[in-house]
Amino acid sequence: GRQQLPLMAEVVEDADLVSARPGVGPGAVIVSGTSTTAGNNSPAVSGTSNDGFVQIFSGTATTTGDNSDGISADAFDDIEITSTTVSTDGDNSIGIDAFSQTGEIVITSGNVTTGDEFSAGMDADAFGDVGITSTGLVSTAGYASDGINAYSSDGNVTIGSNNVTTAGNFGDGIVGVADEGDTTIGSISVRTTGANAFGIVGIGDGTTTITSGLVSTAQSGSIGIYAYGGDNVSITSTTVTTLGANSGGIVAVQGSAIPMPAPPGAASAAAPAPNDVIGVGPGVVIVSGTSSTAGANSPAVSGTSIDGFVQITSTSATTMGANSAGV
Repeated sequence: GRQQLPLMAEVVEDADLVSARPGVGPGAVIVSGTSTTAGNNSPAVSGTSNDGFVQIFSGTATTTGDNSDGISADAFDDIEITSTTVSTDGDNSIGIDAFSQTGEIVITSGNVTTGDEFSAGMDADAFGDVGITSTGLVSTAGYASDGINAYSSDGNVTIGSNNVTTAGNFGDGIVGVADEGDTTIGSISVRTTGANAFGIVGIGDGTTTITSGLVSTAQSGSIGIYAYGGDNVSITSTTVTTLGANSGGIVAVQGSAIPMPAPPGAASAAAPAPNDVIGVGPGVVIVSGTSSTAGANSPAVSGTSIDGFVQITSTSATTMGANSAGV
């Protein structure tokens, strides 16, 4: 959970109990050129609104202490963050951290770098829609430090990413989860080098759509692209490469309820159900250019539909390990 910490650069708003959109009604607005902190528990830029919005415009935000986010926003209603450069180097120090109790989150970011454990590049958690646009490099080095992580409990999740790299174990590249909505992820390049570090994970109660350029993972338990959709799954991928065991290239699952996490690299078993017409109704569509895996139990392309169709178009699928089907 989030803790209220002593803050070096903080704006707190606590006006009348009326929700607000950014720029309308009660809220906090921060415009920061450069903010740098060196101590523990010292975020560079922090905005909190107990009953309204938070809007942050940040140039450069840098922290070197533990428990020191680069940019932190906590609001009752909507959050909007525009950032050029963020860098953190301590434990539990997220690059951009945003939480909205009842509203939406919109983040537009350039470069984000974090250097230690439990320090995601971006972490956004909202009741409503979450939209993240990352135009630069997102790089994390520590354990359990995802590149981009977005979650909505009642809205849609949309992520557009340029370049993501993670080096620590359990450091997924991009994760988007919509409990009650759709998830859409567009990515140019994702690379992970730690164990149990997926490239892209998309989960949506409705439709999950992933469009990906390059994805590569280097160690075991690290699927290239994993997608689940309650209604439909659509994956369009140019190149996926995985090197470890239990690391499928592309794994897509469609079903009526969000499943427990599948074993890494393996598609969920499909229960007997009436087949749907290809392209009509619930189902899975995968268009894959090149997908190659090197480890055991690592299919190159795998699609499963619990109650609909599966359509796979693959140009090149290559596997080298045991128990690893091409398609």
